[in-house]
Amino acid sequence: MPISHSRPEQVPAIARPRRGSAIILVMLTAAGLAALALSAIYLSSSSVLMTKYYDKERDFRYAAEQALQTGKSRLTLDTTVHLPDSGYVQLMNNAQLMDASGSPVPHVRVNLYAGLTGNTTGQFGRFASLVAEAHDTLGNTRYVRRLEMMVQNFARFAMFTNQWSGGLCYSTGEFIRGVGMSNQGWSSCGSPTYYDTISAHTTVSGGTPTYMHGMKQGVPIIPFPTVSALSNLPGYASAAGWSFTSVAKGTRLEFVAINMNPSAPATTDTTEQDANEGFFRIFNDTAGTSAAEGLKRAQAVYNDSVSGWEVYNRQCGDWHTVTIAGGATRTMFFPFIVHHQMWFRTAAHTPGSTGGIAASDTISGTPTAAQRAAIMSHTAPRQARCYPAGDPHLVAVERSTAGGTYVAADTAKGGEDSTFTPVTRTGYWSRWTTTPVAALTPALTCGMQSVGNLVPCPAGINATEEQYLYPIYRGYNPNSKGVIYFNGDVNMSGYLNGTLTVYASGSVYFTDDLYYTTDPSVKLCANELGVIAGKDIWIVDNAINSPQNPTTPSSPTGPTNSVFMSDNKDFYLDGVTLAGVAGVAGFGSFQVQNWNGGAINMTTCNGTNVGRGCIKQAGGVIEQFISATYNGAGSGFAENRSVDQCLLKQSPPYFPTTGKYADNRYFELDPARFNIDSVYSRLQAN
Repeated sequence: MPISHSRPEQVPAIARPRRGSAIILVMLTAAGLAALALSAIYLSSSSVLMTKYYDKERDFRYAAEQALQTGKSRLTLDTTVHLPDSGYVQLMNNAQLMDASGSPVPHVRVNLYAGLTGNTTGQFGRFASLVAEAHDTLGNTRYVRRLEMMVQNFARFAMFTNQWSGGLCYSTGEFIRGVGMSNQGWSSCGSPTYYDTISAHTTVSGGTPTYMHGMKQGVPIIPFPTVSALSNLPGYASAAGWSFTSVAKGTRLEFVAINMNPSAPATTDTTEQDANEGFFRIFNDTAGTSAAEGLKRAQAVYNDSVSGWEVYNRQCGDWHTVTIAGGATRTMFFPFIVHHQMWFRTAAHTPGSTGGIAASDTISGTPTAAQRAAIMSHTAPRQARCYPAGDPHLVAVERSTAGGTYVAADTAKGGEDSTFTPVTRTGYWSRWTTTPVAALTPALTCGMQSVGNLVPCPAGINATEEQYLYPIYRGYNPNSKGVIYFNGDVNMSGYLNGTLTVYASGSVYFTDDLYYTTDPSVKLCANELGVIAGKDIWIVDNAINSPQNPTTPSSPTGPTNSVFMSDNKDFYLDGVTLAGVAGVAGFGSFQVQNWNGGAINMTTCNGTNVGRGCIKQAGGVIEQFISATYNGAGSGFAENRSVDQCLLKQSPPYFPTTGKYADNRYFELDPARFNIDSVYSRLQAN
């Protein structure tokens, strides 16, 4: 039988208890929970503190914003607040603000300061800054915010009138391509087109106009500029040598542009658009028996009642291409009065050449009205036209004797831009310096460009003329502040390269077109012109701006007997104008001389029959009262004004402002180092 073996019985070991471990675990758990609780309490406390901090910051920021907007409103409406040229004024001192429900905002006080900033003279526009300092009642916490504002300029208006003359209205075919404003009402008749907002203090009414951007009625009055606001301008002009006293018989300001580098190494420069290529010159009429006669010569009128047809015959003529020394040819201008002179007839019959002058253009004996009509009716390239007294194109008559004798070789010649005469039989040019700009010397090879001149690059300026050219470029005249001043009236025309404000204490007369060298629709702010008149601004009814009847100059009627004797059929003006700052009763308008008479139905403007064409102005008109420019029977000029977009953001030097403010930029200032005196000291550095 099998033998069995037994295994000894195994008894399991009994674990001994570990003393203290449970209590440690409990303590750790309790500590962790306590830490979490403390963390929660801390975080909750921090959140409350942060919330309170941000709420407080928000309250201070809103308080500062409220103060800034309150200050902006006060500057606009309160005429007793005047910002000094240096320093500042305090508008609020430890003031308590109200919330939307009219309850005081607790624990917040505000200080508010206002002052001009940037170049405080206004030469480059005017800017002002409001600085709001919000703080708690204990002064321990502060928040500082600055609002920089641009003072709106009158130059931004395409049309602004202080008074609306009864019976006047904008009619069919007229356009205002910019902001319009009247301190009275605004009236339309027919269907004019307004390309921007039209506003009036009372009502905007009448007609069936097209409003591209709507209209506003009942807007606040904008105070019209006064002469006191311009009191510094004569001094600025004097410092630059640009202050003039107009002579009784007529002073003329003419802008000219000169190609200073016609032979540049890399390329041939054919424009006058460089910054240093702008100049002007001043002519003073002194001949004749009366101020009226001199003024007519300066304006090239068609009918001089004192001297018969002298002005018309001597200052109007046509172009001819003549043969000069060496067989070369050149196109020159000849006044009508010389067409019967022997030297002119000889030039027309040079052996082997007609000299470009047709035999039919020469006159034997005393000129007749019929011969005048034939010559004055010439069209391009022999375009008949007129020039004001003293113009270089009138060399033949300006260098003749008082009796009309043409003897010297320097007198018996055709006129060009280069035939400049410092002292003429009718007046004199004002001299700028005896040591002219050295850079002008290279320009002698090409010279100035006359708008519409049939010669694209004339023979050049002469060396004498350099002394009579006033440079606009500040590099040539560091004292310039961009202001030309006339004590009296002034006639204006030309080709402007520069940024200027022209201020005349009397009236301004546009005797011919005035252009920028760079079209403002092509390049913004390349040139800027502001024209300010104490009295009126006129488009002159002369032989340049108005069609003429060459047979009977005093009686132009229509296309059957009248012709345009200028480079175009419209009046062109680049710049913004302001009339009537002197506040003289009956003065203060941009007017058209003889708007209700003269030639009729000679051309059209925007589909409307008119006698003289369109007023094509790129810039605004600001005036004391609005006046008529044409009638419904086909005379005068119709308006086709457009806004220069540059004037919406900047203005000509020292041009008056409206007193209204537009937000420009916001800044936050360091409250720890805030000191209001040092803030404005830095902001007003000129």
